[in-house]
Amino acid sequence: NEDFKWIDIKPVSGTFKNGQGIDFTVSINKNHIQGPGLYRGAFLIRLENGYSVPITCYAKVFGGVFSKTLDAKPLPGSESYKRIPDTEASGGECLLSEKDNNADKCLSLSVDIPKTADYYLFARIKCPAPIGTHDSFKISIDGGSFIAAHLKGGADWHWTPVSTEYGKGGLCNIKLSKGTHRIKIAPREPLFLDTFIITSDPLLPENVK
Repeated sequence: NEDFKWIDIKPVSGTFKNGQGIDFTVSINKNHIQGPGLYRGAFLIRLENGYSVPITCYAKVFGGVFSKTLDAKPLPGSESYKRIPDTEASGGECLLSEKDNNADKCLSLSVDIPKTADYYLFARIKCPAPIGTHDSFKISIDGGSFIAAHLKGGADWHWTPVSTEYGKGGLCNIKLSKGTHRIKIAPREPLFLDTFIITSDPLLPENVK
């Protein structure tokens, strides 16, 4: 269907048999996204008995995307962190955020927001062992109280959304008004930190390394 070319489904064919599971991957084909708006799509899962089950997909595309990348190493407060050589980190080194309850030992991110809207914070991190227990830091916005921010863990460098909702494990929007805002990152558990992105796009661009 021409209307549904914006979605790619893998696997593209096959038969769903009783008692057998199949993992489907649904991704966005950006070549068929014409502009901002809500996109609707669907695909069919064929059952062994010949019946088909329709699956509906939605994607919201935002226009006028704002994005700012901030390297952790030069940020104010980075002098309180250990610098660790790492060839896979930007600039060949990263910061080690050690477990610490001192909220004064924090990184300070300053960002000029162009308009009042929802924004999203992403962090490029990797987690020391044991993975799954070292996957958070503390965050404060514009002088507010520090709260726990939860991340997706992993032993290799990866991008993760920063979520202030424990157990959600996904995106958490930050409502920011037009003007300058300051976000502070403080240690909570051991983590390696490389880069931050604050953006109005809930989908991290594919070309971000």
